[in-house]
Amino acid sequence: MTSSSTWINQISELKNNNKIKSRTCKTYVKHPEKEICQCGRLKPSHSYTTLHHLDLNERTDINVKWNEGRDSNSVSINVYGIRSSNGPKFIRCDNRTKLLPLYNLILNDCKKQEPTLLISAYGGAKYFTLSERLEKDFVTGIIDLATRADAWILTAGVNNGVANLIGEGISQYSILKQSSKSITCIGLTQWGSITEQTRMKVKQETHDYPEELKSIEQTDPNTEEDKEILEPNHTHCLILDNGELNGHLSDRPRAAFVEEATKNGSCYGVTIIVEGGLNTLEVVQADVHAKRPVVLIQKSGRMSDVLANLIQLTTSTDRSKHREPTELEIEENLNEYFPNLKEDKDNKSTRITQIIDIMKSIHRNLLHVYQLDAEQNISEIIFQAIFSAYKDNPDDKKRVRLLDLSIRWNFLDGAKQLLEINNTKREKDGRTKDKSLLGDLLKQALEQNRPTFVDYFLRCGYDPRDLRNVPCQNLTAAFTTTNLNKATLCQNFVMNLYNHIKENANEYHNKELMNLFVGEKDEPLKNIQILNQKLRQWLGSYIDIVYMPPSISSVLISSYKKQFIKLFNNQIQHDEPKNNVPSTDIIVNPNDNIGIGLTDNYSQQEMLRDLLLWSVFMDLSTMTKIILVHMKERICASLIAAKIFKTYSKETPIIDLKDRLNKQVAEFETYSAKCVNICYEINETLTCELLMREIPLFGNVTCMQVAISGENAKFLETACFDHVLNQIWYNKLALSNISLSSKFQLFCSMVTLGFCAPKLLNYRSKDELYLNETREQQDKPTRMSSSGINYYMEDDQPTYWKKFRSFHETPLVKMCYHFISYVWFLLTFSYMMLYHFESPSNINGTLHWTEILIIITVTTMLLEEIRQIVYDLRKKMLEKWNTTTRLILTKLTNPFYALPYLLFYLGIFLHYAFGNTPTVLSAARIILALDLELWYLRSLKFVIALKFLGPKLFMLQNMLRDLAAFVYMIFIAIAAYGVVSRALFMYRQVPFTVHGIFENIFYSPYWFIHGQFNDTTTLDNIIHDPNATFIAEATATHVLLAFHMLFINILLLNLLIAVFTRTIDEVQKNTEFYWRFQRYSFVREYYERPWLAYPPLIIIPHIWIIIRALWKTHCCYTNGNDTAKHNSVTAPIFKMIPLNRKVLNEQWDKFENAATYSYARSGTSSEKKKDLHHQTKSSESATTVQTHEDMQKQLNEITASLKRLTDALTRSDLNREPVL
Repeated sequence: MTSSSTWINQISELKNNNKIKSRTCKTYVKHPEKEICQCGRLKPSHSYTTLHHLDLNERTDINVKWNEGRDSNSVSINVYGIRSSNGPKFIRCDNRTKLLPLYNLILNDCKKQEPTLLISAYGGAKYFTLSERLEKDFVTGIIDLATRADAWILTAGVNNGVANLIGEGISQYSILKQSSKSITCIGLTQWGSITEQTRMKVKQETHDYPEELKSIEQTDPNTEEDKEILEPNHTHCLILDNGELNGHLSDRPRAAFVEEATKNGSCYGVTIIVEGGLNTLEVVQADVHAKRPVVLIQKSGRMSDVLANLIQLTTSTDRSKHREPTELEIEENLNEYFPNLKEDKDNKSTRITQIIDIMKSIHRNLLHVYQLDAEQNISEIIFQAIFSAYKDNPDDKKRVRLLDLSIRWNFLDGAKQLLEINNTKREKDGRTKDKSLLGDLLKQALEQNRPTFVDYFLRCGYDPRDLRNVPCQNLTAAFTTTNLNKATLCQNFVMNLYNHIKENANEYHNKELMNLFVGEKDEPLKNIQILNQKLRQWLGSYIDIVYMPPSISSVLISSYKKQFIKLFNNQIQHDEPKNNVPSTDIIVNPNDNIGIGLTDNYSQQEMLRDLLLWSVFMDLSTMTKIILVHMKERICASLIAAKIFKTYSKETPIIDLKDRLNKQVAEFETYSAKCVNICYEINETLTCELLMREIPLFGNVTCMQVAISGENAKFLETACFDHVLNQIWYNKLALSNISLSSKFQLFCSMVTLGFCAPKLLNYRSKDELYLNETREQQDKPTRMSSSGINYYMEDDQPTYWKKFRSFHETPLVKMCYHFISYVWFLLTFSYMMLYHFESPSNINGTLHWTEILIIITVTTMLLEEIRQIVYDLRKKMLEKWNTTTRLILTKLTNPFYALPYLLFYLGIFLHYAFGNTPTVLSAARIILALDLELWYLRSLKFVIALKFLGPKLFMLQNMLRDLAAFVYMIFIAIAAYGVVSRALFMYRQVPFTVHGIFENIFYSPYWFIHGQFNDTTTLDNIIHDPNATFIAEATATHVLLAFHMLFINILLLNLLIAVFTRTIDEVQKNTEFYWRFQRYSFVREYYERPWLAYPPLIIIPHIWIIIRALWKTHCCYTNGNDTAKHNSVTAPIFKMIPLNRKVLNEQWDKFENAATYSYARSGTSSEKKKDLHHQTKSSESATTVQTHEDMQKQLNEITASLKRLTDALTRSDLNREPVL
């Protein structure tokens, strides 16, 4: 809305141009009974321009009634302005004024934003009341319509009835909504129907109204009973004046205003009748004659109920047929709601005639009834009314506007019928479907968050890639949409969606969430690379680049691509072929890609992926579920949604937003787990592959990576997840080896270093299902790449050495050998520390074999740690840490990663560099002893392999976290007692040194925790020594000791035990999640380890890796094989990578889509059903609560009666004498 000065300036301009006039009485016509004019004014204050009555025209003939045309005239506008700072803008004008200037006046004041809907809300007597539910639904529906459809509301403008109800609703909306939209609410009322006090106020608020006339009363105070005041929450008040100060406004000005607003077809008019008296029939009759729809609010009372009852009475059950009501039926309903009408037969006859005219068959499509308990809400009823009135309009522009309104109101049923009409018409004309129209509608549905429309358009077969035909931003002028490829145009469209939602954050979501996504710099997204950064920020650094924008050079090449190909082909056709080579063999195909990043191979699934990520980042959870229905890779997509929502939840400080995000996390976690379970029930083999396959659509991540990164407990607890880990854990060994009877054979195979394994152990058989599917697709079988997970045995009869190699590639075997080597390392280290840790001078500089072995072993272990870190960073296997920074910080700060190596090399350096000095040798011995302690504790990681012990590590970790919180409290208690007690009975006896303070103040009180009290003896000796100096102080210390013993030993320690118990119970409750979470990392670690990865033999594969890398680099350089350079030369990646990606990815997508489609579709159907019955459920809640309260009251009374009866019987039994 513009400022107040603009409103006043516009009126001043209209006033100067004489386009708008006012009206007043010019002749004093005496009332037959009172000393007033028949216009309602007192004679002393009748119409005049000055305080002198010289210009007053008086007629004494009282038999001649006052006439508007004869006794009033138009004058210049003198009452206009704004009521208070936020009050309505008002103007008093002639009731004969054409409504077009008034409409344009308000339109200009609204920044020329034309309404798409004009709602006339009329009816409602002065003291009418609605039920609480009906009032809430009515006001909510009207406000919702006005905000979503940019509608104007037209009322009577007075502070009672429907106008007051709507005004209060607008006030509440503007107060409660964080960023409320401006609602234009216009009041049309009569100057003579408002109170004298209100007229004086608006005169006083007019800046150029004569001061001497502002306080003059013009009417008799006794005639103010039926007068009203203006409603203060309207935005505009048009006060029409016919010269009288009595009477009410007819319906003509309202009908004329609506006609002006709707005549160009860009705006639709609808009238809502709430309650209403007999004069309401004039409003309804005028609208049906003008072909404008009318909505009747049933159970609001009086005329609205009369018409609604007649409509229901004359309509068939299936609403397909209707008839006209009889006069008797109309009379019965009028007598029921208007009993006073029985005596006024002429008026009754007139009203019956009006109702008959309204209820004619030609008008029935314009009359609609809103029922409180109906499935449709008031917004849908209103749109249905507009749709029924205008759907058969042959004007395509009006039909497009109706489609625009249907999306704004989220009314899909009406849009379907409009599209069917449009398609039928185009088919008759021999034209195809209007894709441009569908594209515009889908774009609007996405921008306005209308999931049901998006689902409908996608189900109708609309390709979302066609949305790319929109203007591109952030490109130079030389680049137009004609020289950009499909991917760039589609991604540019998605970027516009991000910026649109960001700019309208308050309308769609919480502003805080947008601040989280955008960051501190509140700037629009300028390029597609920003989305890659957002994915790494909110999902994790383990995801590869998803969006690859073409370089500027690529765009330039693309712009000249067709010209180059055309010229090249023309040249070839004109030249003679050389060496008898046919010219057709070297013609360039225009469809071939030239250059990097110029491909148009942008699939529909990629576009849906971009829309899905947009909906997730913008927190459009319902839209996300709709897009998931049309995606094939639903498991990974839902996992990504849950992960992003969980990250949002951790970052936001707002509790309500956090709770809502956590609910969405639970929904999508359940969604992914359910999809996995459904697939697993159908085909276990393919489902296991789905979890481990590399998904190029989402940056080459796997489902298990996203689940681990998001700590998705429901996903990890699925049977398939455990089954996949078992498959990888045993690799090419058969899963039958997991049985207890096979453990001895496995032990024998390991003892014989695997030479007996091909004969003793069971290996996998060739997977028939796997090969049959691939052989039907192509000549050669599709196999998994050796650079990733491949636990299939691809040969029918594998050789002995292939089985031998498969045995040593098994993660289980690697772990067992590593455990044995680690135990040997601990024994050797312990032996060295116990018996062979001498000063270098005592051993003449000769190293013991144990020291040499330990140094080599620790060094190879350090090299392996470095290799794993480099490998994780290079392959982006960072799902456990999410970011590279977190990985490095964890490795450096965790005492079980870097600290053992630092202590070891520090101790060895001190031992051999300065070991001849006894103090340094002692320091080295202490450091290495502590280091050995850490190596012992580090061996606990092998416990992860055991299910009954693995979760206990989480218990220890969480208990240490809880203990850290109690350390501070215990330290405070120890320090308080230590300082106070020593100050009492050891005054000036504590040495002021670090050792003295620690020993006397902290060390002795620390043992109170363990029940050792050294102070009691000392205090007793002081108290019983008559020569002691601090007897009183010692006695006070005894009391202090008793208090601290109570506080530390009883309160704090028991509280700590209670916290530990809760932590243990929590971990025990989620045993499956904790065990599988850490087992994933454990399995992955040993799967990615190379052969002989057991210290110190690990040095052998390290040397082999270096040699192989050098050889491959040299080979690639000399042979020009660039692709071979990028092959892995270290270890297989923990992903399933097919050799023929196109075939297997297509198979996986088809299987996942077919298996989970029904569940995905049922999820969206339940969402629709939930929205459909939301109003019904809310309306039933009050009745249900009351019913429950009544039932509970009766139940309590029955229970109390039964208790009294039972007590009486018990007393009777006790008092009864025993029978002999």
